[in-house]
Amino acid sequence: MSAFSVMARQERRAALAEPALWIALAVFALLSAYAMLSGVQWSQTRAAEAQLASAQSAERNAGFRKDLAIYESGQGSTLVKPSWYAAWIKAPTTPDARIAM
Repeated sequence: MSAFSVMARQERRAALAEPALWIALAVFALLSAYAMLSGVQWSQTRAAEAQLASAQSAERNAGFRKDLAIYESGQGSTLVKPSWYAAWIKAPTTPDARIAM
């Protein structure tokens, strides 16, 4: 084999490999961008869910404090107890009833 044919073969391989490298680089860049955008969307969704859960918890706590304040002040009717009191009073108190639950 002559040196010329070896060099020609190496140039052909290089010419074939270069487009494949660019295509691989482009695919990698697209996949990286997609992964980054998906991660941002995922984190924003989780943050919104956490904020909603926090707001719901604060709302429940405010209602509980209001019921408790009315009950402790004696301003509420003695016939109408707060919602948490009714749930608490209806809870089974005997060991047999708790086991049956």
